[in-house]
Amino acid sequence: SDYKQYKMFWKKRNQHPVKNSEKIIPEARASIFSKIFFVWLNELLRIGYKKPLEKEDLYYLDNERLAKTLAEKFENEWNNELQKLKKGKKPSLILAVNRVIGFEFWIAGLTRLIAYLLQVFSPLAIQAIILFSTESIESNNSDDAPPIYKGIILSTILFLMLQIYTITSVQCLYLSSECGILARTILIAAIYRKALVLSGKARSTFTSGKITNLMSTDTTRIDWVAVYSHLLWATPLILLIALALLILNIGLSALAGFGLMVIAAPLQGRIMQSLIKIRKKASRITDERVKITGEILQGIRVIKYYAWEDSVMDNLEKIRAAEIWYIRVHFFMDNYFSCIKDFFN
Repeated sequence: SDYKQYKMFWKKRNQHPVKNSEKIIPEARASIFSKIFFVWLNELLRIGYKKPLEKEDLYYLDNERLAKTLAEKFENEWNNELQKLKKGKKPSLILAVNRVIGFEFWIAGLTRLIAYLLQVFSPLAIQAIILFSTESIESNNSDDAPPIYKGIILSTILFLMLQIYTITSVQCLYLSSECGILARTILIAAIYRKALVLSGKARSTFTSGKITNLMSTDTTRIDWVAVYSHLLWATPLILLIALALLILNIGLSALAGFGLMVIAAPLQGRIMQSLIKIRKKASRITDERVKITGEILQGIRVIKYYAWEDSVMDNLEKIRAAEIWYIRVHFFMDNYFSCIKDFFN
């Protein structure tokens, strides 16, 4: 429930039974202040400053973030989602994962929204400070000069806005990254458990290469999804607020830049579709390569016995070359359009 997730986030995390020599991550018992400013990390940073970190210096995860605990929670939530089939509805994997780690994920979204709002409104504070300075200079120390405390208040407000923006931005990145890792852990555990009970017919479709690729490559993108997914709803909202502020300050001429962005949106969508198609082709080739590699390792004795090494390696190298070509094209297009975007920004 939401109340349990609230307790899990703000209260001390439950520790799993461990040996005396094991150390639980300090974040599990850290206060809110320590979590906000990452004070709980000081000890590890101190050790890393004195010497290179080793395995013994690292912490153990608390019980709430163990793969076993997350997998069990997800399995319960997924079973609840499967009950929708009785009502003729389709179960949702996203909703099941959201009920496991959703509280921290949406806390990250809230911090993202606060950071964006502060980023948008901080220029207004700068504008107020500039107006205050202009009035002070023009008044030439007369009775009409604005009081000095007004400038102090405006400067303090701007300072606090920038500090809160920094804190919320870092917290959003940290919480989103943590949610991405937890979601990835959940999916890897779910895929592994499902792979153990696949039927013979299902194994013909979901080969070992495809399963390996799902666990090692596809789930990796969940990290990025968790970090950038809040942009889907936060960015349009911030754009509308920024557009309204621009219209109030410089008039309808602000619509020119906004119109250019709207016109460029279909082009950006087309580019993203091309990148997705290339990535899908590369993924299919990767599945085939991993499958063949597994078959080679399983039948290595037969290959050596019949001296098929050269033909097998030639086939594998052709597949790998095609895979690298698609990946290279994908990265080239991605970097090219990123450069164009950064140039216009």
